[in-house]
Amino acid sequence: MTVFKVDDTQLTDAQKEYFKQIAGEDMEISWEELKDVLDMVIKPEGNNQGYSREVCRSLLALMDVDHSGKLSYQEFNVLWTDVGRWNVSKHIPLH
Repeated sequence: MTVFKVDDTQLTDAQKEYFKQIAGEDMEISWEELKDVLDMVIKPEGNNQGYSREVCRSLLALMDVDHSGKLSYQEFNVLWTDVGRWNVSKHIPLH
């Protein structure tokens, strides 16, 4: 398995601050926090309820390299880079 890492020097101060706001005191992102971010930033077409629990948990599991059940700073940034490449609302089923 290839593990992709994001070098902290590649991240802007704004990205770091945004992560802190999302993650809270534990500095890791749960599937619920991930759902909040996805629903706020990438609105699924024709779905007023946002992304499902299963989609958010699956994305988290996909990127959770250390198997902590949450996304660390580096794991979240890898996911966020990938989300920027994917057209999430057209490629991931919402239900």
